[in-house]
Amino acid sequence: MLARLRPPIHIPRAALDPIHGPLHALAVVTLALQRPLRREVIAIACDERQRGRSLSRFPIVGDELLDAVDRMIGYCSLIDGARNVVIGVSEPDPARSADRIGDHRAASVRCRRAGIDIREWIVVTRGGVSHASGQ
Repeated sequence: MLARLRPPIHIPRAALDPIHGPLHALAVVTLALQRPLRREVIAIACDERQRGRSLSRFPIVGDELLDAVDRMIGYCSLIDGARNVVIGVSEPDPARSADRIGDHRAASVRCRRAGIDIREWIVVTRGGVSHASGQ
């Protein structure tokens, strides 16, 4: 489901506070964004209690977002206790926002095959933030 998000008010602490919902996810993702925005995937590997265990960036080379997702899957498989992932996609071109939201479905299939669930999918562009729920 596509939705607009308002600015975050609470930032979950790593390994302590659970990331519940898109506002918490956005709060953490915005801390990792490079400025000016670059095409990249930001992954927060979470444990069974939704606490962030690791945060990493994966550049999107050319237009191959799913290649970045594949690298993210490999990385998350090495994180002890990672059960699911929160994904932030940084897309400098606002016209591509709908494409990046659409990539959620293909990325979810790849992640599920690797035993990882996408909890939240946040797309950040210049002037906007969109969300697709992982549920």
